[in-house]
Formats: sequence, C-alpha cells, structure tokens
Amino acid sequence: MGRDAKSRWSTGTPQQPGQWFQFDMQRDHLLTRITLDSLASKDDYPRGYEVRVSTDGEKWSEPVVSGKGAAMTTVQFPPNTVTRFVRITQTGSDKGCFWSFNEMAVYGTDQSRRIKVNQPLPLRHPDV
Repeated sequence: MGRDAKSRWSTGTPQQPGQWFQFDMQRDHLLTRITLDSLASKDDYPRGYEVRVSTDGEKWSEPVVSGKGAAMTTVQFPPNTVTRFVRITQTGSDKGCFWSFNEMAVYGTDQSRRIKVNQPLPLRHPDV
C-alpha cells in the first residue's frame, strides 16, 4: 500500500466473517470517513463490514458503523468519533474472492495538533 498501485493489503484467503484489518494513527483523531480502494482488484471488496474503535488498542467499542462494501468503499463515521485505533472486520463471505484493497485514505482532524488529515496515514497491521 501507499501510492504504489501494484501493492495491496489482502487476507490471502477467501472472504469470511471475522477477518480484520486494524491501524494505529499514533494519536487521537476526530474521524469523518475512511475510503478503501479495491478498484485494481474490483471483486475483492468487503461483502460486509463493521468498524470498531479504541483509544488503547486493547478495549474495543461496539460497532460504530457497519455496511456493505463496493470496489470503492466509503465508511462514514458518526459525529464526534474520536479515536486512535480503528479495526475493520469482515462480516460477509465470498468463497471465490479475497478481501483486499490497494489504497486507504483516512479523513479527519488530529486532535493533538488540530491538523486536517485527507491522505493515507502510516499504517500498522499486526498480521502483515
């Protein structure tokens, strides 16, 4: 990931409920939306998803948003969603397609600096 159209994050296995992708923004952010771009692998979008947030990466909220994906998935956060960690969990399944995306963009405001973020942030995923 990160500006190289040939790179992507992928489950490497067919989609099934419980697969997840998590990232740490290093500081609290007031989030407005996330986009997941799967256009380069257009059938690998999440069939269903739910998003949970955490301030410490250990204790997670109930789902703050859920939905069905598309080749370009936009996740809109409820107003006043402030968090450091975000976990997107697959809730759907597809026996023939992985869950993957080539680009992710996070939109919101860094609460420690009040800086608007509208580009991909550095990401960490413990399983990649």
